[in-house]
Amino acid sequence: MEASRENMQERNAEMELKLKEEEEEEEEENELINDVEEDEDELEKDNEEDDDEEDEEEEEEEEEKELVLDLKLVRDCFTPGAEGEVPLAPYVKGFLELNKFIKMLGKLYHFVAYDVKVKTAVVQKKMARENGQHYVNLKSMIKYEMENSLLVQKSTSGTKAILLLHRGLEFTCEFLKEMMKEEEEPKLGEIASKIYLSTTGSYQATYLREPFSCVLKMLPTRATLRNRMIDYLVQTQREAWSSCSKWC
Repeated sequence: MEASRENMQERNAEMELKLKEEEEEEEEENELINDVEEDEDELEKDNEEDDDEEDEEEEEEEEEKELVLDLKLVRDCFTPGAEGEVPLAPYVKGFLELNKFIKMLGKLYHFVAYDVKVKTAVVQKKMARENGQHYVNLKSMIKYEMENSLLVQKSTSGTKAILLLHRGLEFTCEFLKEMMKEEEEPKLGEIASKIYLSTTGSYQATYLREPFSCVLKMLPTRATLRNRMIDYLVQTQREAWSSCSKWC
């Protein structure tokens, strides 16, 4: 009996040892599988990041191709109608065109371009909704939003968005006049800062006004900006000619 018990114990010990070894092997396999899956996930993530970087580079290239400011279009978009009305569609289009100029100032000013993009999008969305018939021109929009108490809501009204854009337009008009002058003294940045403080900046809080007036002082020279506009124009004309010659 004792011999059989010892044999049973030995067998049980062997079985337990074998089970333990199998469990360890299974754990090792699972760890290996997890490592492989993690590596695949990291590789996929890296590929996605690479794709995102490529997309960003392509977007930047496309943006650069579109940075040709059409001043005639801007003038036409901001010209009132025969009876003094201000149609919203061309008004918004004019700001989007001016945004090209803001981007040309350099990456330091891209946050301004983004702000313009956000505010024009507010008006565009309202024009596209079911009640879009009230957003045909500036007068009809203000009347509709006042009658429906939309000016006091937390979300930005079309009227407020246009008001903020128009304040920026005051600065842009004066700035463009200064930029086209031949002389380089006083520096464009200094002049731009003064123009901002007397126009758009006069409506803004001190914590916004003071930093931005300093940022404007870092603007490049008049000649640099004019040459940048010319370079973009020449580049676009060359691409248009190259595209046309392929079909000729």
